[in-house]
Amino acid sequence: MTQLHKVVQVFGAQADRWSVDRVWSWLVASALLWLVGCGPKWEDTGHGMKYAFYAQSSKAKKAVLNDWLRIDYTVRKHNGDTVVTTYKTAPIEQQLLNPPFPGALETVLVKVGEGDSLEVVVSAGLFYPNQELPKNLQADDTLHVFLKIRKVLSPQEKQAGIQKEIMAHVKIDDDSIRANLKTRGLLEAAKKHSSGIYYYVHTEGKGQPANVGDSVAFYYHGSYLNGNAFDIQDKAPIGFVLGKKRVLPGWEIAFDDILTEGSQISIYLPSHLAFGYKGRDLIPPFAPLKFQIGVKAIVRAKQ
Repeated sequence: MTQLHKVVQVFGAQADRWSVDRVWSWLVASALLWLVGCGPKWEDTGHGMKYAFYAQSSKAKKAVLNDWLRIDYTVRKHNGDTVVTTYKTAPIEQQLLNPPFPGALETVLVKVGEGDSLEVVVSAGLFYPNQELPKNLQADDTLHVFLKIRKVLSPQEKQAGIQKEIMAHVKIDDDSIRANLKTRGLLEAAKKHSSGIYYYVHTEGKGQPANVGDSVAFYYHGSYLNGNAFDIQDKAPIGFVLGKKRVLPGWEIAFDDILTEGSQISIYLPSHLAFGYKGRDLIPPFAPLKFQIGVKAIVRAKQ
């Protein structure tokens, strides 16, 4: 005997086919009403965007302006095709600022908290404003953006996390540079500056390194530790005034204490003396770099 027949007998109903069908119909209708009532509640921003939370806790840490959000997300076209996802790489971190225009994603992000899951439905033109759209997308295509808020960080927590990573990479970078020099047979000949820069002298120069206010002119060949070049300046020298802090910190240190006029030296910069935790263009965050530098001239400020 089924559970349904037991229920019907308890209430004194006749367990004929008609009564069973009616009870089944009532159960199905009740289930549908429950699903509708418990399903996601869609909100419309009024600017061509709507959103719904699938998981949201009133006890979660709520984001406020200037906080940093660590987010995993997947963007899908209306037909289900995936445009982009972070689940195959790593979450992004985005600072929560005032919406730059009506309908911007920040309109929704100001409502999130740590651990929330939500879906945003928006046009491709709004989701990718003022930039080239990904391949096979049109501005009026409907996108479904699924967001998972992994972490909410205050500006202070964000900065503390960055400093912790920087300190961890001081040793990581030092080990990487030493291993690279050892592989090339240069570890014994290379010298280490107190700043953490390693350098190898190809050609000795003359005179003294530059002082603050002096102008330097030089050529360089920039590469990753694996030898792949990312920037070469060997046709005409470039220059800067020492102390203006408009170049890499490692360059300032090298010209102030290592490089002399006419010298050709390879310097190995730990990431915190190169492009740091942000990276730049094709250079990833926390990348130690090598520069082979040839100093053409040092013009003294007092000359």
